[in-house]
Amino acid sequence: MKKYFYNIILYILAVLLFFSVLVRFYLIRQINLIEIIHNSRTILLIVVIINFIIYTWKNIFINLFTLTILCFLTIIELVLELRLGKNFRQIQFFPIFLILVLSILFIEIKKILKEFCIEENVYILSQKKKYRTAIFIYNILIKNNPTRTDLIYSRGSIYDEIGKYKKAEKDFYKSINSENPDARGFVALGIYKYENGETEKALELLQKGIEMDSTLKEYIPKAMKCKITYNKDSPPTDQL
Repeated sequence: MKKYFYNIILYILAVLLFFSVLVRFYLIRQINLIEIIHNSRTILLIVVIINFIIYTWKNIFINLFTLTILCFLTIIELVLELRLGKNFRQIQFFPIFLILVLSILFIEIKKILKEFCIEENVYILSQKKKYRTAIFIYNILIKNNPTRTDLIYSRGSIYDEIGKYKKAEKDFYKSINSENPDARGFVALGIYKYENGETEKALELLQKGIEMDSTLKEYIPKAMKCKITYNKDSPPTDQL
């Protein structure tokens, strides 16, 4: 309830800022560099407020870009006002606004440093079905940890969940074609091959996966279970 009330206030502020731009255009009716910068700055601030309310990874990155532009526009407008001969008392709003923008920029950067690219976040995002954001984080995690086949497999499983089967299959192949193959990748590919009628290849992949991790046998298609030789001594790993 508190967050909802807070968002309502921010929406009202965004609307007021928008009307301030319209009123300024109506009253001044001049198109000069300072007016263009001033109104552009106000509109960008509205964008920041809206993205701050929505709060997704995409909006955070948009805000980082928008706030950087806001900083530059504020500095440019400040310099232009000084050149017009205005004193500090007349332009004291600009330093205050610049501090505000830098503070919001710091908050957005802090969010990323604290929350972004953490494996625990991917699980939470997947549970909330925010698959595209989860994939985005996996991309960066995999780039920083190219030998982590478990991450590659997990990204593939999300691709499979959203129906991007070619990308999923590609990730599953990556997860098994390495020095540290993931047993789940063999089983997932085996299921793919079985569903496509490639029984022999499916059996080969499923057998390999079960030899690495016998706990994955519950995911084997019923028609293939009788053809698999199970190794009871296989060490258990994470489930599929």
